[in-house]
Amino acid sequence: MSKGKRAVIGEGISTIYRLVLVSFVAFAVFGLSGIFYSTNINVRDIEAEIMAENILNCLAPEGVLDLSLINEENKNNILKYCGYDDSETSRFYVRGSATSSAEEGALIEFSQGDSGLIWIKDLFEKTKTGKDIKKYEPGSFKIESVLMYVLDSGNKKVAELELEVFVNNEF
Repeated sequence: MSKGKRAVIGEGISTIYRLVLVSFVAFAVFGLSGIFYSTNINVRDIEAEIMAENILNCLAPEGVLDLSLINEENKNNILKYCGYDDSETSRFYVRGSATSSAEEGALIEFSQGDSGLIWIKDLFEKTKTGKDIKKYEPGSFKIESVLMYVLDSGNKKVAELELEVFVNNEF
């Protein structure tokens, strides 16, 4: 049975509608999924803030920092002291100090990690860079002048703690 010219033209028009509809759906699906795959979500600042809070709670539970618990080795491995593995600490740099107004100098100073993150962060702050390179900027968070008590050889002193955390970009 042969179809007439009108039947063939009608079938061709309906095929065009189907192709347009399928193309529209495909572009919508690929377009929406492309947004999620190309978006760079920077969580390093939040990660630094969470780590700073965890270290603060580790060092001074209930607002009291006991210096007798932190020996010289722990001052240079503060993340390990707070329960982080070496594999977790490769992307971080932590430094801090506790100072008392009654005494000159710091009661305790501690740090651990890649201190090169400091100058990298300074470099990013000084230069106005594009979006493509901004994704490599290290995250940072600084806690300044948290008042707490410090136990030093049984003496309770009021001190201020400063803590700074840097998080490197993910590899």
